[in-house]
Amino acid sequence: MAPIIDKAAICNGKPPEVPCFYYRKFTTLDGLDGNWNLYKITNDYLPVDYCSNIINPADPSGGGVYNYAQTLGINGISDCYFELITGPGIGGIVSYFGNVSQQSLYNFIITNSTNSPVVTYWQQGLSCTPKCFEHPFQKPDFVIRTIQCDSVGDINLAFGLAAGSPWNLDLVISADVANLEKILQNIYGPQVVVFTQTTGSGNIILRIENIYTDQITVNLLSGTSHIMAEVPCS
Repeated sequence: MAPIIDKAAICNGKPPEVPCFYYRKFTTLDGLDGNWNLYKITNDYLPVDYCSNIINPADPSGGGVYNYAQTLGINGISDCYFELITGPGIGGIVSYFGNVSQQSLYNFIITNSTNSPVVTYWQQGLSCTPKCFEHPFQKPDFVIRTIQCDSVGDINLAFGLAAGSPWNLDLVISADVANLEKILQNIYGPQVVVFTQTTGSGNIILRIENIYTDQITVNLLSGTSHIMAEVPCS
C-alpha cells in the first residue's frame, strides 16, 4: 500500500508530520517531598485528582496520572510506591504514539504538596517504530531489580524490595511477567507483548515485542546487568 501523503500540509508549505512516541513524566525525586500523597493533576477533564493510594500499575484503582490518561484515551502510568530508604515517593508518565501537534490536546498541570507547579515537558522517544528485544538469562538468576527502558536512562522500572518497590519480577513466575507486560502497555501502548520461554537447560529467554524504544537494559537482583539484543519482530 502506498504511503498516505498529507497534501494539505504540503500545500501549506509544511512537511507532513511523522508519528512517533512522545512522553511526559514527573517525580517527587524519590521521597524528598514527604507529602507525595498531596500531589495532584489538574485539567479540564479532571479538575482535581490526587495520587493518594498505593497503586499497582498493572491493576490501578485510581491515581491522577492513570485516570487522566484513561480519560483522554492515551497511555499513562501512576506508580506510587513506598521507598524503603528515603521514604514515600511517586512517579508518573503520560505518553502517546502520534503526531507532535496532538500535544496541545493533552495539557495538564501537576502540583506538589504546596500547590506549586511541577515542571514537566513533552519529550520524543528514541524510536518511532516498534522494535523487539530478546535476552537469555542463566539459571538461577531470574529475579529482576530494575529495567532501564531506553539508552538514556529516562524511563525506568523498579522491582523488588531492594529497589524500593512492593512488586517483584521473577521470570519464573508467570504472574510477574504478565504484570511487566501490563506496565509496559500502560507506557508504550497496548501493542506491547512480553513473554518468556524456558530452554532445555533450564535457562529463561525474555522477549519484549512492539515497544517504542532503542535499548532495554535489565539489572538483576544478583547485581549483573544485561543489555537485551534487538531481534526481528515475529
